[in-house]
Amino acid sequence: VFGKVLDVLKPILYGLLIAFLLNPIVKQTDKILIPILKRKMKNEARAEKVSRTAGILLALIIMVLLISGLINMLIPELYKSIRDLVFTLPRQINLLVNQIGDIQADESNTGVMMRTFIKQATSTFQDWLSNNLFTRVNEIMGRLTNGLIDFVSEIFNALIGVIVSIYVLYSKETF
Repeated sequence: VFGKVLDVLKPILYGLLIAFLLNPIVKQTDKILIPILKRKMKNEARAEKVSRTAGILLALIIMVLLISGLINMLIPELYKSIRDLVFTLPRQINLLVNQIGDIQADESNTGVMMRTFIKQATSTFQDWLSNNLFTRVNEIMGRLTNGLIDFVSEIFNALIGVIVSIYVLYSKETF
């Protein structure tokens, strides 16, 4: 029951957290803009509303810039790591095969033991591929699908949280 209630309240909790994090920007903007707008506008309430709107807009722009900056720093590094893995893995496998070939050419007790181990490992690997791989692939694909659905759901909750945070920041004195 607690988990279900928490799932329902996630967007609101996200919104409150986002509002809490963006509040200093809104307060600073209000501190700077309200005196300027009160001199220019005759209606003080309207000046406060315009200042609050500008502060929320500025805070949201800063949040989007920070998130996009973090993503721009993360994605190239992730791409580089995967690319390096793809380029170096075949060379490392070739080195391993060459070393195994050198051991197999050896007629000592170690060479005989290694050949026996390699034959057993190969047969075990082939058995695993034929018997267990397809069931594992189905499990992995199911988990991947559930993970993708959960990720999209969290993004949706975060977007609703941003909307909640706008309402909370706009009428924070009421709250």
